[in-house]
Amino acid sequence: MRRLHRVSEVLPKALQHLRPPPELEVPAASALGMYAAERIVSTFKLPPAPKSVVDGYAVRATDVEAASQHSPVPLRLRSELLRPGSPGRPVLGPGEAIRVETGALLPEGADAVVPVEDAVEEGSRVLILKKVARFENVSLPGEEYDEGLVILERGSRVTPVAVAALTLEGRGSLRVYDLRARLLNVGDEIVSGTYFRPFTHLFVASWLEQHGVKVVEVSQAGDDEEAVGEWVSRGGAYLAVLIGGTSMGGHDVTVKAVERLKPELLVHGFAVQPGKTACLAVLGGRPVVALSG
Repeated sequence: MRRLHRVSEVLPKALQHLRPPPELEVPAASALGMYAAERIVSTFKLPPAPKSVVDGYAVRATDVEAASQHSPVPLRLRSELLRPGSPGRPVLGPGEAIRVETGALLPEGADAVVPVEDAVEEGSRVLILKKVARFENVSLPGEEYDEGLVILERGSRVTPVAVAALTLEGRGSLRVYDLRARLLNVGDEIVSGTYFRPFTHLFVASWLEQHGVKVVEVSQAGDDEEAVGEWVSRGGAYLAVLIGGTSMGGHDVTVKAVERLKPELLVHGFAVQPGKTACLAVLGGRPVVALSG
C-alpha cells in the first residue's frame, strides 16, 4: 500500500478490465430488483382509442356547445350501450348520442362524453343539460400507456412498474444480469471462535442483496495465504468479497493472496475513512473486493 488512491480515479481503470456479468433468463414476474440485460420498448397504446372515464353519453362536442339547464340540446339516442370490452366501435352521426359506461371505447366520430347526471332521457332522445368541451371526460390513446416508451434500458434495475409493463407486453421472461456474490471472512480469530460475533459480512451481504446482488456463499478462512487464494480462484460467482486481513501486519494475508493470482488490476489503499486499507482487483474479468474486518 504505497499510496492512497481516489475511488474516482480507480473505477474507470477497473471498468476497462471488467467483463460484463453473465446473463440468464428469468420469469418476468420474478425479475423485480434485478438488472435488465436487454432493452424493452412498449409496442402499443392504452387505451387503444378514446375511452370514456365516466358513465354517460358519447357525443360530438360541437353538437352540445349551446347546451344548458335552461336550454337543453336534444340528441337522438341510439339503442347501443357500450361497455368495457364491447366488440367494435359503431359510428356516431351528427345529432346523435350513444350510452357509454366508464372504461368503454368511444364510438367513431364521438369526441366527448356527457356525464349521466347532466342529461335526461326522453324516449328515443336524450336532453343534454350542460355543454362539454372536446375530449372532456375522455382518456386519449396512449394516455395510460404509450407506444415507444422505454420500459427498461440495458443495465437498469427492474421496478414494480417495469414488471407490470412486461406483463402488459405479454413478456413471460426477461434476460437479466446474473449478479451473484461470494463472501469470505478471513482471520484465525474467526475460525477459532475467539472473535465474538463477526458482523461485517452481515452488513455487506445485506447491502449487496438490497442492491440486487444475490449472495450465494458465506465462508471463512484463517490467516492462510494459500487457502485464501484457493477460495478466490475457485470462482462460482461474478463478485468475490473478502473481509479482513487487508492491513500491513504480518498476519494480514488477504491482499497478498489476491496478488499471487496475478490479477489484471490490483489497487490497495483508498483515500476514504473507514475503508483506507480496502483492495480492489480484477481477476479473469471479474471484480474482487477486499475490505477490512
